[in-house]
Amino acid sequence: MDKVYAVSYNDIKEAAEYLKDVVHRTPVLTSTRLNQLSGYQIHFKCELFQKTGSFKFRNAYNAVRKIKEEGKGQQTIVLSSSGNAGRALATSCHLFSVPCHIAIGQSVSTRDAIINHGGMVTQCQEQDSFRSAAAKQVAMETGGRLFGTSDDPNSIAGSGTIAIEFLEQVPNLDVIIASVAGGSLISGIAVAAKQIKPTIKIVAAEPALGDDCSQSKLNNRLMPITKDPDTIADALRSNITQTTWPIIRDLVDHVVTVSEDEIKYATRLVWEVMKLTIEPSAGVSVALLLDNKLSDIVDPGASIGVVLCGGNVNLDQLGWLSR
Repeated sequence: MDKVYAVSYNDIKEAAEYLKDVVHRTPVLTSTRLNQLSGYQIHFKCELFQKTGSFKFRNAYNAVRKIKEEGKGQQTIVLSSSGNAGRALATSCHLFSVPCHIAIGQSVSTRDAIINHGGMVTQCQEQDSFRSAAAKQVAMETGGRLFGTSDDPNSIAGSGTIAIEFLEQVPNLDVIIASVAGGSLISGIAVAAKQIKPTIKIVAAEPALGDDCSQSKLNNRLMPITKDPDTIADALRSNITQTTWPIIRDLVDHVVTVSEDEIKYATRLVWEVMKLTIEPSAGVSVALLLDNKLSDIVDPGASIGVVLCGGNVNLDQLGWLSR
């Protein structure tokens, strides 16, 4: 790998060495039924069992660790979050005694978890643009450090540790699928996986309503969406960044989009068949396995690794629980 990106394989290996005694080495599960439905040998990397309920804990802990090592731990870290990143950052900051302030939407179910870990919260409208504006305002007023999980190299390196674990657990993977929003997950995985196994294919899964990554790949340049996408996969409503784009451009082989109905169906299928309460943002990756969506890019019977990125479902949105 000749090109230089924001994060290197050595950065990811260093993160993996540090995080091995901190994060959960999440299990890999299989499903005979989903193998039959898809025609592939599927291995699910269950990051919904990670601390704070998503892969974001890897990102946040590694980033806060580095901030603390740099002697900047007294400055408030300010983040805009749809939920998972906020919970992970608040937990990590609590462990390192670093102050943090999270801008989140009004209906985010992780508000109490953030506050319980000592994080300050500003609530605003749900859309990414409103949360980003609120975070910038907080940073300006407090002198805080504005933090973006997809802009910070140490955060991306944390994501890459998933690929190291996954290929240790299932060395014969032909493909790894992961969802994409800002791009920290798929880019970290791509850097590590391509270094370990150059022949592996990396496929990004994206909601069709928020297809900036797909459009960027098609046009070979960043194509951000200016309107907030109204997708059920609420963790995937942000655009890829200037930091993650070069990695995605060069190392991600394909970006495949799925509809809202396909996301809902895939999420429910995993709930019913595997008894795993994944969030819709994880269901996006599962949806790629169905309806021959990969038939042009993946051989039948291939060994496919799917990263189930999180399981922080907003239970208040389940009608039968509130009746």
